[in-house]
Parts: sequence; C-alpha cells; structure tokens
Amino acid sequence: MKMLKLVLSCALILSPSMAIAGQQYYEARSDAIAQSDIDSLNALDPDNPPGLADLDPQGTVVAGVVSDLGVTLSFPLSIVNMPIAVGISSKFQRIDTYHYVVSANNYEASDFDYSKYSNDESTFNLDVGIAMEPVEGLVLGLSGRDLISQDVETVEAQGRKFTYRLEPQFTAGIAYDWESIVLTSDIDLNAYKRFEEIGATQYWRVGGELKATDWFALRLGYRYDMKDNTENIYSLGTGFEFGRVFSLDFTGMVGSDDAIGGVLKTSYHF
Repeated sequence: MKMLKLVLSCALILSPSMAIAGQQYYEARSDAIAQSDIDSLNALDPDNPPGLADLDPQGTVVAGVVSDLGVTLSFPLSIVNMPIAVGISSKFQRIDTYHYVVSANNYEASDFDYSKYSNDESTFNLDVGIAMEPVEGLVLGLSGRDLISQDVETVEAQGRKFTYRLEPQFTAGIAYDWESIVLTSDIDLNAYKRFEEIGATQYWRVGGELKATDWFALRLGYRYDMKDNTENIYSLGTGFEFGRVFSLDFTGMVGSDDAIGGVLKTSYHF
C-alpha cells in the first residue's frame, strides 16, 4: 500500500506500518478589520460643507494573529483491510490582538508604539482528525481544529474594545489521487467568526494538483464563502519538495473587489 497524505487542518498520515508517525510544525494565521471615514466624507453635502476644524477623519485597524507550535501524531489502523488513520495535534498557541486608531489631524509617525496597541495571550489547544481510504486512491477525512475556545480582548482605543474569538472549526473533505493528478474538495461543517464586527464565514473549497515531477507540482484552487461575507478567491500555486524532508510552497490568490493575497509555506518532515 503506498503512502497517502490528506491535509485537513491537522496533518494525517496513512502509514504502511503500525508505528506511530510524528510531525512537528509551526503555523501563523491572521484576521483583520480596516475602517476609515472615507464613506462619511463622501456623504457630506457639498453645498453646506462643515468647517475644517469640525472634521476629524480617523483610521482604525483591528487584527488578530494566531501562532501555533505543535506536534502531530497519527495512529494507523485497519478495519476490514481499509486503512484508517487517527491524528492528534497538541500545540502551544499564542494569540496576538492589535487595535490602532489614528486621527489624520494630529498623526505623527513617531507616536506609533506597537506595544501600546497590542495584547497577547498564550494557551494550549488541540486538533483532531480521521482519514480513511475505502478504495485505493480515494481518501475521506474529517477534522476538528482549535477544540478549546479562546477569547482575547484588544486594548482599549477611543473608548472601545474588540474581542477576538477562536472557536472550534470542523471540516470534512475528500481527495482522489490518480497517478500524477490529485483532486480535492472540503467543506466547513460549521460557520465561525473571529470578530463580532465581521460576519460569519463558512467555506467550500475545491482544488487540484498536477505532479509535474517527483519534486515539483502545480496547484489550482477555488474558495467559496457560503455565508457571502468574504470574497470568493481563486488561487494558483507551486510546490517544491527536497528529498521528501523539506518542502516549499507558494500560492497567489485573487478575487473580486481587488482582493489579492499570497502565501509562502515551508515545512520539515521527519
């Protein structure tokens, strides 16, 4: 039986032996809100404009960053000759929040102090998952991420605070490995939101990978928000694997309303 890998937030490895497989990893992810007074300025009456002294345009940035440092263990099983793997990730987690409000009337770059506008909390969390291969090449998976809920408040700015939420996220997925082509799809089983001011999201994703060589791959994907609160994203990426120990992945993303982004990921396997 060849080795298959299914990545569903928590790494699961189908191993041909009964030995426990392990993987160390580090990951960081972020969410942010950016607000300004542009809309309110556009709504001003040009025939009766306010005085300059009465205008106080402001910009606000609220963000949360989650950093995970953990170890994933997978336990290969078999039921009626069907390979099954159960994976558990225990991780040290740091949650950083950031709340910055600036007034355009009295902004000075020298006034910026990161520690003044940031807050952080360190904690422990868990991911779990299960993957099975009912027929050769077809893998079904289910994962739960951040099973221990966390709430971290931002610092207060202009008399206001925000709360960054980390809630359990459950995902089901399917992958089919057909020689040099891999097709995948996964769907969030529950909606979740990071800030109350940002609507809940619940994603459905589809993608494919073409293994051009043993060490180089091309990937194409699409992400759809079933709650229609974020932009739908198309992605195109490449992946390099060096000796099945070190890998490097780069992904570019584009969407409607000038949405654009990129991801650079490195990983080490042992």
